[in-house]
Amino acid sequence: RFKEIKIKKRYGISLSDWNDIFKKQNFSCAICGAVKSSINKSFHVDHSHISGKIRGILCHNCNIGIGNFKDDVDVIQKAIVYLNTKEDVYGKA
Repeated sequence: RFKEIKIKKRYGISLSDWNDIFKKQNFSCAICGAVKSSINKSFHVDHSHISGKIRGILCHNCNIGIGNFKDDVDVIQKAIVYLNTKEDVYGKA
């Protein structure tokens, strides 16, 4: 019951709406594809901090990652380039 009240108050959707979104994502994280049985942390509603619109349901790690990058697509793209082009400076794999 607490989860239902929290989701309604924070995001304006019902628990049924949340379940419908999660079902459309095959009951997995919209980014990494983690499923509930493979992680111990809960799933979260991801939303735009500008428009308030819901984007999907994310696992804890992906939700924190997006938040740490402050939803900034340019910074996320720079991180992708960094990960794809930088070698380990210490020579370790």
